Amino acid sequence: MAMSEIHLDRGGSLPPHWHPDTDELCYVIQGEISYHLHDPDRLQVRSNMLTSGQVAHAPVGWLHWITAFVPGTVLLLVYRTGNPHQLEASRMWSCSPHAGLSPEKHPAKEQPMPSPIPVPIMDPPEAREQQALPAAPPVLFIPKTNKKNRK
Repeated sequence: MAMSEIHLDRGGSLPPHWHPDTDELCYVIQGEISYHLHDPDRLQVRSNMLTSGQVAHAPVGWLHWITAFVPGTVLLLVYRTGNPHQLEASRMWSCSPHAGLSPEKHPAKEQPMPSPIPVPIMDPPEAREQQALPAAPPVLFIPKTNKKNRK
């Protein structure tokens, strides 16, 4: 298991990414966020508003991203594996679409599949000075998966 503490200002975000080797829990310690999750079974994006004490879950391989609504937002990201990796969606896109560009005039450059990068993991709690924050009971949002894939 691994954890990462993230501090975001208003409008700060974690760009679209996914983890090829682990689930992710996002616990909101302080602040308000929008948590977006792409459901690959239904090809839909689910958006949840989360506040202090609430939790969201991104299953392994699901694209997700976060945007903070208030300054001083603090998140705790928890990963099932001790050495998690992530792939950023922006590294997968070879170019941005622009009005007036046609594929014939501007073909996409073929690029190799980027390698997963290690998730930055925070120092152990005993190595950092901790600030007491008000505790709130957790609320867990778990996406429903396609019943065909369950066994």
